[in-house]
Amino acid sequence: MKNRLFIQIVAVIVVAIILSSLFYFLICTGLRQSNQNANKQDALGEIGRQSSVEDIGRMNYMFYDTTYYSTLFFGASTIKFEVNNVLFDSIAKTRSLNASIEGGKITELTVLLKKYVKSHGAPKTLIITLDENTIVRDSTDVWLYPKYYPYVYDPDFKVLLDKEPKLVLGKYFPPYALTVMSSSIKANGIKSFFFPAKTPQVWRQGYSPVVTNLHGVMKLEETILREDSLGWKMFSDFLTFLGEKKVHVYIIIPPKLKSKNCSASTLALISKIKSFENKYALNIYDYSADPINDSTELFFDYRHLNAVGADIFTKKLAERFVSERAGGTDLTIQSAQ
Repeated sequence: MKNRLFIQIVAVIVVAIILSSLFYFLICTGLRQSNQNANKQDALGEIGRQSSVEDIGRMNYMFYDTTYYSTLFFGASTIKFEVNNVLFDSIAKTRSLNASIEGGKITELTVLLKKYVKSHGAPKTLIITLDENTIVRDSTDVWLYPKYYPYVYDPDFKVLLDKEPKLVLGKYFPPYALTVMSSSIKANGIKSFFFPAKTPQVWRQGYSPVVTNLHGVMKLEETILREDSLGWKMFSDFLTFLGEKKVHVYIIIPPKLKSKNCSASTLALISKIKSFENKYALNIYDYSADPINDSTELFFDYRHLNAVGADIFTKKLAERFVSERAGGTDLTIQSAQ
């Protein structure tokens, strides 16, 4: 009797694992067919919940579309929320894409950039924002890692699996992945599986403005800059890859709310980045102490501009490019089509 009960329990567990694994593969297949991309974030609380679904749509466009863009905006949330590339194009007369991913650290960004270049080709110009989290905290984890589950069988993502054990669990034990996937990711995967997009979504705008004002000042987590951070090695590899592709690189140190700008870690970060300037022919634009940082109404938290602030910042950035291009900078002109 006991043996029979044990066999029944094992059979139920095995069937549950098989069914949940099939459900996981269905969801991941659907997610790779998703083209969802939000045009705006309505509130601070929506960012974490919606960004993973949105970023999967962005990554699919990056991986599977082949449209060429001469100028690429790239990086994490400080460029995703803050650079209106349609406005930038209208001023600088460029053809650009904002392909940023929220929370992306330098390891993830390197993987995504190489995937992007495989499909779209190398841009002439890459504009990336960097802050302490992008590099110094690179070795700790993969931010919002469940959004990478649809790609865990892609060999190009091996470096992320090496970094984040939870992604490995998703590869070899799918039932675990289902427990950490958000309901919005699973719902989008199911929807996209049964109703796949017929054509890739062309979301030229690419950036996701946050249409809200400051939701209180978030607690500042001071990042300790470490010279031996693994992020610096990956940053060097990132720049080497771009150099091999003859891409002109512009590094933007983004704005911060006035009471939080120019912290010791930010100043140390800027100094470290400048040590790469000559070797990789970098163009570094530092906005960490820009007057825009004095306007509380332009931020939705201490590190991110809201939609109004993003347009003002984008205009500043584009006008600087136009001015320096007139003096011989390499920013590529290409009319939007």
